Amino acid sequence: MELIVVAILATVASLLTLFAARQWPGDRFLCDTCRFNNPDACHKRDRPTAIVCASYRTNANVEQISK
Repeated sequence: MELIVVAILATVASLLTLFAARQWPGDRFLCDTCRFNNPDACHKRDRPTAIVCASYRTNANVEQISK
């Protein structure tokens, strides 16, 4: 029974790792395309290298420029 639980936990951990890897933007950070990417609008500690942010909002101007 313990072996089954360990196998299930290992599988779940592997799936979560794969999911997180697919969500990672590569060499970019969320701040690169965030509407609040300036010191006056964002006071988070992770700025400008955040990879997770509850306040993230896409900056439409940045997306148009990068296309």
